[in-house]
Amino acid sequence: FDFVNSVATSIERVYFATTGGIIVYDKMRDRWDEPLTGVAGWNRNETANQIWVDRFGRKLYASTDFGLYEYDDFFQRWTPTMELPEIDNVTRRRQPPQVLLPEFDANYMGEGRFVDKYGRSFSTSAIVQDNSGHLWIGTWGFGAAVADDASGLMRLLPYGLLQKRVDFIFPDDSVIWTSGSIFNEFRTGLTAFNHDENRFFQLESGLHQGLPAEDIYAMEADDETLYVGTAIGLFLVERGNWIVQG
Repeated sequence: FDFVNSVATSIERVYFATTGGIIVYDKMRDRWDEPLTGVAGWNRNETANQIWVDRFGRKLYASTDFGLYEYDDFFQRWTPTMELPEIDNVTRRRQPPQVLLPEFDANYMGEGRFVDKYGRSFSTSAIVQDNSGHLWIGTWGFGAAVADDASGLMRLLPYGLLQKRVDFIFPDDSVIWTSGSIFNEFRTGLTAFNHDENRFFQLESGLHQGLPAEDIYAMEADDETLYVGTAIGLFLVERGNWIVQG
């Protein structure tokens, strides 16, 4: 879900059409809803290129390379449709702002482009402004994000796994940790999923400091420390500040 094609927002929810499916963020509760992946009527090989929703969230449409679909919330399924009707929504799509202040390890270079501490470049792919003073941002590489339109403060809204390959699953109270072989993934590391709250936490590995970008095959944990087994040895991650010791 790190690569976002389109964003649309109603009064209550934001819809991010990603290369991994459509994910849904509840603005009122500040948490993710269940994603619209695997829903009946949608071919798993299709990717939503564009998405639209009306202001009250009653009408939801998505377009793919194969056609246009409407979501039926009552039957919870997608149905093909021939045309996109006029949609009642006062939100508007925005160009990248001049100033954004990321609350994560990256610098904003202007014109929608970011460079993180590892020198990787990624960019905004879609921005929608709502009437509450927020910019709902899709990025190409770092998933969904939200920014305050006045101050420019921007935070990521992590959803899904950092990497596709899963070689272990470690239960940790109400959280499930996963990771595995990195192959040629753009982002790698540990993913924690709180199944009670449908929340994700991502501890990204890197090349220069902290947890290295290596295959992770095993994990144990106590109240203070995560013990992470990699292809090059054991690393200890302090839970309080996420400092890594090799």
